[in-house]
Amino acid sequence: MITIEQAQEISGIGYWELDILSENLTWSKQVYTIFGVDPNTFEANLNSFLNCIHPDDRDAVRKAYHGSLETGDLYEIQHRIVLSDQSIRYVIEKCETYFDESNQPIKSVGYVQDVTDAVTARMKLEASQKKFKAISDQTAEGITVADLDGNYVFVNPAFCKMSGYSEEELLTMTVFDMKAKGQDHSSFSESKEKKAGKPIRVNLRKKDGTEYFTEIIGDVIHVNDETLVLGTIRDVSEQIQNEKLIHQLNQDLESLVKERTIQLNNTIAELSHEVEQRKVAENKIQESLQVKEMLLKEVTHRVKNNMQIISSLINLQKAQLEDESCDFLEQISHRIHSMALIHETLYKTNEFSQIQFSKYLKSLTKYIQESYKTTDISIQFKTENCILPLDIATSCGMIIIELVTNSIKYAFPNNRVGEINIVFKPHQVGTYSLTISDNGIGFPEEVDYRKTKSLGLQLVLNLVDQISGTIDLQRGNGTSFEISVPIPGE
Repeated sequence: MITIEQAQEISGIGYWELDILSENLTWSKQVYTIFGVDPNTFEANLNSFLNCIHPDDRDAVRKAYHGSLETGDLYEIQHRIVLSDQSIRYVIEKCETYFDESNQPIKSVGYVQDVTDAVTARMKLEASQKKFKAISDQTAEGITVADLDGNYVFVNPAFCKMSGYSEEELLTMTVFDMKAKGQDHSSFSESKEKKAGKPIRVNLRKKDGTEYFTEIIGDVIHVNDETLVLGTIRDVSEQIQNEKLIHQLNQDLESLVKERTIQLNNTIAELSHEVEQRKVAENKIQESLQVKEMLLKEVTHRVKNNMQIISSLINLQKAQLEDESCDFLEQISHRIHSMALIHETLYKTNEFSQIQFSKYLKSLTKYIQESYKTTDISIQFKTENCILPLDIATSCGMIIIELVTNSIKYAFPNNRVGEINIVFKPHQVGTYSLTISDNGIGFPEEVDYRKTKSLGLQLVLNLVDQISGTIDLQRGNGTSFEISVPIPGE
């Protein structure tokens, strides 16, 4: 059979009795255990009991006890006690006071129970609830807690704002009151059956009757042995509206793409036909160009041959004329031959609008040397690889013929040994420099080359003007003509 002490130990309840007249306080063994003191060394009395109470709770305990003495009522109070190791415990005390015939208190009897675990658990729960409320108050999503019958037991401000109801109104309603007309209750049933985690779209109704779309995630939670349903609610009306708009835009885009594809295919077909027509036209143009090139090449060849025939006829005629006339005809022959060389170079290169001047100058220099058979006079040339327009190349060739011929005739009298140099090189942007120089006796000081009656020099001046160039004469150590040749497009 269980003794009273064993029962007190099992229940965690200790018994005490106070003799008010003698202030003698008697504790059961369990009270000593609750207060964490040794029965052999601790002297239990009213003052020692009060000293064990937390300083902040002593006045409340005194008032409760003295109040019961005055009224004769039972008193019950929860307070803290401080153990010898400074740890704090929570206890509940109940006390009943007995009075004598003159209504004077003579004895108080009560019990004390250690409720530290329960109080700590409740404090943790309250802290957790405060934290949950603080979080739920701050979130933009609606949060609700309902019992298994659907009655709301908690709603956060976001859901109140979303639904248009106040917190007080919602706590008198059920989750089913919020459903729009025609909306079933499957979402709440699925949440109770622990089919949580997947958002369910539910059409709800606001206080003003407006319907709105939501996504609800429900889950079962347990609070103080009570099973509840937690709901997280998000208003997706705008999202659904955007989805509908995007769907419509996609349909419109698909229609537009189909329409544009048809137009593009038609355009491609038209362009393909046009390209084919252009190819046919280009082929005809190419054939025509080939014919024209052949004709132009033939004309160039015949012009060259005709010039050579004219030059040969002039050479035959020289034998029947006086010396002065022979010189005149010889100069004409050289000029004609310089132009013939142009056409010969064009004929060899298949190019009819411009000429590789270095090749032409090489042929021209060779012709001059062969024509005059000068062994005492060497003719040197130096030129850059450049392409000149046909008219400028022709003018430069005739200028070279005239000035080199003058040097051969007049710069080296009495079979004097000498050298003639021809230099053609870039000078400035868009301009080339043509220099014909010799180391002969020099150009006479008394002769103004710009006003001379020499047909050759007059021709040179005219040719320089014709190509919009400039000419300058340098005397000393022979004769040097420097001609500036502008090249269009350079």
